[in-house]
Amino acid sequence: MKNVVIGFFLLAFIATGNSQIVLDEAKVNFTKASMQLDPATQTLVIQIPEKEVGEFGKNPLVFMKNNFDVESFIKDNSDQDYSEFQVNFVSNKGHLTARFNKDGDLISSQQKFKNMRLPHDVQLEIAHLYNNATVLRTRSFAHSKGWIIDKEYYKIKLDDGERTRRVRIDRKNDRLYIAGL
Repeated sequence: MKNVVIGFFLLAFIATGNSQIVLDEAKVNFTKASMQLDPATQTLVIQIPEKEVGEFGKNPLVFMKNNFDVESFIKDNSDQDYSEFQVNFVSNKGHLTARFNKDGDLISSQQKFKNMRLPHDVQLEIAHLYNNATVLRTRSFAHSKGWIIDKEYYKIKLDDGERTRRVRIDRKNDRLYIAGL
């Protein structure tokens, strides 16, 4: 029996030793997405990777300012004739559409996101007004002129046990205005 067990160990050792295959080193190169403007629509679409969606959804304008180099984009597209251009940042949770003039100044932006975490003050207001309600779905919208957001609102679907409610919360001048839909 001892010889059988030693034989199995010897056979297993030889089998694993022969199954090893030596591969050459694999090299993976990362290439930046094309930053060429579509000449027909004057737009550029940038897909946000999944690992950065949370950061993008928290504050899309700050994300764009930190991760999109307008000067190099204008330099890369200097051969095209445009007076303004549009850049679309797209993720699985929503999108940001930004319009720039030919000098690279932000004219306006629009953002729309679904099922993102609501700001703390909006959460508190919902908890205060609808204390037993469950949030089923959220959608947030924001519009800006330049870098300053001038219109921001949230559409929220709530279930309070008796019925489903739709609530719109507008945020103006750091104050919340609530309207039932």
